[in-house]
Amino acid sequence: MNRPFTELATALQQAGFETRRALISEGVPAEQLLVYLGKDDSQNHFFLQLLFIGDLQAFAPAGEEHGFPLENDYLQFYCELPFKPLASTFPDLARLVLRANLVLPAGGFGLNEATPAIYCRQVLPCPGGRVDGQAASITVQGMAAAIEKYFPDLLAVASGEKTLADLS
Repeated sequence: MNRPFTELATALQQAGFETRRALISEGVPAEQLLVYLGKDDSQNHFFLQLLFIGDLQAFAPAGEEHGFPLENDYLQFYCELPFKPLASTFPDLARLVLRANLVLPAGGFGLNEATPAIYCRQVLPCPGGRVDGQAASITVQGMAAAIEKYFPDLLAVASGEKTLADLS
């Protein structure tokens, strides 16, 4: 399927973001758009992966296709934070993620205990497979602001340096 990544990349570049197209995975004929959000004072780099959820069907095991209707696809914005949380910090991290998500207008942070990872995720509806470049740009800007605001506390709790009580 022809995805509007060229137009999307142009809109994001006009908003000041660096972008690059790449395959989702080796041997999977679907693309993603990578957006560089920058780095913090400790030189942690932040990247967003933009991909259409309908394209994730390529990863579903045989017989477990999700059946997303591609005429009403969704564009996922995903940023895995550049650290691995300690398992002992998951209870405080889960509460911190919930606290952050209470004030974020849409989307938000998540915690994957299996990998382990903390991520920020947002989904934008794309009726007919069309992407509104301005809406995508605003979404990226909002996610960059949320990551900038919450990253220091998430990292401090995930590393065991602080507890949730220390942040209150």
